[in-house]
Amino acid sequence: MKKLTRSQELAQQEVVVSLIEKNATILFDIENAISIGKENKERLDSLKKSNEDKVSEQRAKCLADHTKLKDFLGVHSGIVGDIGEYIKERSEGYFYFTVGIESEPKIHFSYFFLRDWWKDGDNFDRIYDTEYPIYYAEDLEVWHENVGETENFSSLERVFEDNDYVNLLEKFVTKSIINS
Repeated sequence: MKKLTRSQELAQQEVVVSLIEKNATILFDIENAISIGKENKERLDSLKKSNEDKVSEQRAKCLADHTKLKDFLGVHSGIVGDIGEYIKERSEGYFYFTVGIESEPKIHFSYFFLRDWWKDGDNFDRIYDTEYPIYYAEDLEVWHENVGETENFSSLERVFEDNDYVNLLEKFVTKSIINS
């Protein structure tokens, strides 16, 4: 490669400076966009981690209560159904199990971490121009059609302080013994 003369070097530097001056706003916008992108990525990663923690927390609560109830019922633990999960991306999510016998309405135990009305409840974080749900660990939700309304309890033990659910559990155990 041929070496440039001093005047050629100066002319080249003038061209470089001119290009930088003309395109400086573009360069700064790119730097700003990169900075904003990194900040939003960190916020999104943090939200995803927090949401994963809430899912894990609810899964663990469901598993612990399921195990506790099966252990309590001992030989009659067959009336406790398997653990299931319902997760509809960006809409609703929970873990659940039921207690009951065939051909009878069952008691439903649910551990929600996302409701389908998350946007209406302001349970979201807007990152750049997209809304992402914020998961949360709700109390245990219990329902049986004979009780009528869905009820929330802070623990499994609190559920069985309610006579309606105690009576249903006794009924299921009794029918399970009769049917065996």
